[in-house]
Amino acid sequence: MILRKTLIILFFICAVIVSLQSMAQVAAPFSQAKLPSCKYVSKHFIVYSYSREKAAYLAKKAEVVAGRVIGHSGVSRFASWKTKAIIVLYKTHSEYVKETGQPGWSGGSVGIVTHGPLTHRVIYLYEGAPNLFSNILPHEITHLVFMQIMGPKASIPLWLNEGLAVYEQKDKGKNLKIIAARNMNKNNDIKLDALIKYEKAPEGKPELFYGASAGLVEYLFVVLRRPYYVKMISLLKQGASSYEAFRGAYGKAFKSFPSMEKCWKKYMIKKYCK
Repeated sequence: MILRKTLIILFFICAVIVSLQSMAQVAAPFSQAKLPSCKYVSKHFIVYSYSREKAAYLAKKAEVVAGRVIGHSGVSRFASWKTKAIIVLYKTHSEYVKETGQPGWSGGSVGIVTHGPLTHRVIYLYEGAPNLFSNILPHEITHLVFMQIMGPKASIPLWLNEGLAVYEQKDKGKNLKIIAARNMNKNNDIKLDALIKYEKAPEGKPELFYGASAGLVEYLFVVLRRPYYVKMISLLKQGASSYEAFRGAYGKAFKSFPSMEKCWKKYMIKKYCK
């Protein structure tokens, strides 16, 4: 009898401890980085800043950029996030680096955090970042939108993920495409078949890689028909590799890989080597 009562008491204590731990997990703040005190909520975003006015302004800009990126995505339907994406705007660059663990040269970053049962995509930024609204914000939001389009199981090619993000930038995107085009003109470029297979940016050639990737995305959007692009996205979502999806979508548009590469480079050189 005494043993039975003891076991019942121990079971009750364990149940209480587990219950308290679960409550603490749900109620816990985001542990990955400190959040500024002011919060503003829009259609797709929750923005944290030290000023409500700045949070509201950033949310408005983010919604405009997100709408543009979705329009460029080529998909007929866009499934909204089940949970809103979070944008954190820190006061200074030093605070941004301290809280996110990013290197000193970083101007913005994307991550994923969990808050109890919820998973949020997060963009980390800081006030006064150079070209915050023209380059950094479009770049990072593009990553978020594209991840949503592709889904959690799809393998996203590096050239496409970064190429789309740079394509949405203004000043920096154009400058990188100029660098890539000038190297194409000198035959000192990255070959098309190598570009679409890279899993990380080649050492010593980051500007060439990003510029060529953005230039290829632009060529696919501006010159070629959008259904080819939509088919490539569909093949990627079905599990095809970058090379398989690219060939499967654009193989019929050109006689060979070299012929497509020739047309793409001709377009880049004509537009960006003035």
